[in-house]
Amino acid sequence: MRTVFRFLVAHLLVMVSAQQDDAEKLETCNVVCNCNSGEKAPSTPIQRMNQGPPGKVGPKGEIGVTGPKGLKGDTGVKGEKGEEAEQLDISQILSAIGISCQDLKSRYGIKTSGYYLMMNEHDKTPVYNYCDFKVYEDVGSCEQLFSTYNFSVDGFYILARESANRSFEYCQLQNGFMGIYTCQAIQDRYRTNARNSGYYEFQRPDSAPFRVYCNFSQTPAATEVHHDRMIETKILSSCESNGCFSAAPDYDAKGEDLEQILKNSVSCRQYIKLRCQGVQLRRNEVSWWVSRDGDKMTYWGGATRSGYCACGESNSCLDNSYKCNCDQNSESTIASDDGYLTDKSKLPLREVKVGDMSGGNEMAWYTIGKLECFGQL
Repeated sequence: MRTVFRFLVAHLLVMVSAQQDDAEKLETCNVVCNCNSGEKAPSTPIQRMNQGPPGKVGPKGEIGVTGPKGLKGDTGVKGEKGEEAEQLDISQILSAIGISCQDLKSRYGIKTSGYYLMMNEHDKTPVYNYCDFKVYEDVGSCEQLFSTYNFSVDGFYILARESANRSFEYCQLQNGFMGIYTCQAIQDRYRTNARNSGYYEFQRPDSAPFRVYCNFSQTPAATEVHHDRMIETKILSSCESNGCFSAAPDYDAKGEDLEQILKNSVSCRQYIKLRCQGVQLRRNEVSWWVSRDGDKMTYWGGATRSGYCACGESNSCLDNSYKCNCDQNSESTIASDDGYLTDKSKLPLREVKVGDMSGGNEMAWYTIGKLECFGQL
């Protein structure tokens, strides 16, 4: 019995000791309430523990769903309108050029001075001419225009002082063309200045000026003398005898002016063509051309031998039993003979003579090209 009592006392002491240990632990862990009684625990000093190092960054998560599209921003302010360009559609120009600076001004409202594409009045090829659309009220001549404004561009100007209708006048403003007879000489003299292809005036001492066309796009420069028959023309005559039809071109330069161009040029040439249906050329001496001195020339363009056309010299005629394509004399076939005349002593040609055109199906067309001379001796 005594033994049992001792056991119980020892056991109670152990439980009391354990409770005391638990109470000390609760105070150490900063317990602030009595959960059993619901009463506020007495305040005790708070003991803070030291913070450990941060942990490693975890793996990257998956990309989330794309958010909704934002609202559209406001429209920006519209820019100011630029200046209107002074230009025409190229097809519109090509359909209208054959005209003049006046037409560009009145029909198309062009007001900006400059170089414009036009049609050569003689051979209907495109050329650039300078048009000045300003009206010079106080100027009555090209010489006065040059001296007053010190211009240096050849072109078309409106000189209003002595012109009631205020029309354009061509002014060649550069000095120094007296005694010059080739375009190559102009290019050589003004080597430091850019030259534009176009019409220029030459003048012999004590004589009137004459006009030529300078083609500076070629090397050497070409001096061209134009005339009034540079496009293909159908012969309306129905005459039959040899050389009964005659075509004589009227050149921009004549006589001694022409001779000076030929004399001072390295070489010259002139294109000639006859298109034919049932019309002979050199066969039976039906057709020919006349030199500037009046000589009857018995060869055709592209040939040098008497009685020959170009195809005869190259043995390539439609019928090689003849020396010209037209000499086959077929009324069911249109043929042609053409080429350049190159003998300076005979150029330019004065006249073309054609015959054999009285038949119902006999027809002919002729072309006389411009005189072209190259270089400067």
